[in-house]
Amino acid sequence: MPIQIQEDKLASVLIIDDGAVTRQALKIFFQRLYFTVITANDGLEGLRKLSESTPALIILDLLMPNFDGMKTLRAMKQRQPNSSIPVIVVSAHTDRQHVVAAVEAGAHAVLSKPFNEDTLHKKVVELLGEEFVKNVKKQSLLRESNKFSPSRFTAEDQRRLTLRLAKHFISLFDDKRKKISSAIELKHSSQLVKVAHDLKGSGTTVGYEDITFLGAELEDIAKADPVDWPKVEECFGRIKARFTEIADDVQRKIQESNQQQAMSS
Repeated sequence: MPIQIQEDKLASVLIIDDGAVTRQALKIFFQRLYFTVITANDGLEGLRKLSESTPALIILDLLMPNFDGMKTLRAMKQRQPNSSIPVIVVSAHTDRQHVVAAVEAGAHAVLSKPFNEDTLHKKVVELLGEEFVKNVKKQSLLRESNKFSPSRFTAEDQRRLTLRLAKHFISLFDDKRKKISSAIELKHSSQLVKVAHDLKGSGTTVGYEDITFLGAELEDIAKADPVDWPKVEECFGRIKARFTEIADDVQRKIQESNQQQAMSS
């Protein structure tokens, strides 16, 4: 049964996720559905954004710094009128324990990360209603000043956006590499888990499923007691080597895309 939502909440969705790549991928997904997108890097920022707007839907990650998803969810449900806004949790932690805890805290759905677009779309329609989603599109197309024009969003646009996302993904790896190196040097397993978790949640999103698998492998090693640090270093070596290959692959695809655009213009 779709959630009953007021008309003034029609066209916006609030995305709360500390992972830059996942956040951007979700933003692109909802822009293609004609929603206005509001983003937040963590739970505290998400609650602040929520106090400034009334979205139709909230997308929430669970594992975040400063104020995690469960605390954020509970805080949302204690505030009026935010308590009635549907929340979809999109997280890499979707074992039964986390799913039950999220639902008990007020989540309307829990989906695995990296997210599947078809599954997420079906859940959005289920929660908001098909007519509501259609009306979002209708209202958006009537706005002549809308900066993002989904009516001109083609398959080629999608390909270019995916490349931009992949390029952004690579640019963030230098920071992740430094954090992993520091975690290895200091034998800081919790820091290692956080970085590995982010890799696990973002690899498939930008088209590199093996990074998701490598991130999951590194996370499992980091969670072991005791941590096998030589094994961590071996896995980290494979991740660095793979990112070098991905950087070359993305650069080649960007050059090909630019050449095709030049030929068609």
